[in-house]
Amino acid sequence: MAKVHLRPETKTKLRKIREDLDKELKADAEKDKKEEVCVYLKNNDFTDLSYKLEQAVQDRKAAKKRAEEERISKLSAAEQRKVRSFSNHCPVISDFFFQ
Repeated sequence: MAKVHLRPETKTKLRKIREDLDKELKADAEKDKKEEVCVYLKNNDFTDLSYKLEQAVQDRKAAKKRAEEERISKLSAAEQRKVRSFSNHCPVISDFFFQ
């Protein structure tokens, strides 16, 4: 195979063309990736995500409260009064115990 000798100016031009092509391909790939993400976000509705999370937290709190009330209702009347007065006077502590 014969060796080809190129002038330095030609080598520089070829290198610059190759570098420009690499930059252009990389930019196109990034642009395509951004477009895919935009299309994904546009197709999936995330506007009510915070509402759903907030609703889930409220549902969980309501379930805890129902469980606590159910547990208290199984106690005797005297014990129910003690628990209710305790939870009224020390809400932070009662929240800790009734989790």
